[in-house]
Amino acid sequence: MKIKKLDADEWISIKTIDYETEVHACIQIEVSVKSAITLHFGREESIWFSYGDIEAFIEELKKLDETRKGNATLDSHTPEGFKLAISNKDELGHLLLAARFIKQQTDYNTDSTYDITIRYEIDPSSINSIITDLKGLIPE
Repeated sequence: MKIKKLDADEWISIKTIDYETEVHACIQIEVSVKSAITLHFGREESIWFSYGDIEAFIEELKKLDETRKGNATLDSHTPEGFKLAISNKDELGHLLLAARFIKQQTDYNTDSTYDITIRYEIDPSSINSIITDLKGLIPE
């Protein structure tokens, strides 16, 4: 799934890496970003979402699409944090995407934390394709 910036060649891409169905119904994702910077969070970052959280995000997106009010938020359940939010930007119904990446790294007695947020406007008509793509992340 790819969510593009309105009128620009910038995007966030989310792909499924792995599924867990035995104990917890969840998926592991890989996230890539092309913006002013290029980021990639893959298998080693271990970003997981429960199926229930994805389904709730889809319902929030449907409500946002109908009303153009409020926001829809999806948070990861893992130490390597990822948060995706789509919200109403103004009274005209423009939408804003915000993606936040948090990574903690320990190397030779040094701790580093990376906390990066990317925001951009998206095409409001893209909500239906985002919902369809999100549904495709969850196995049937």
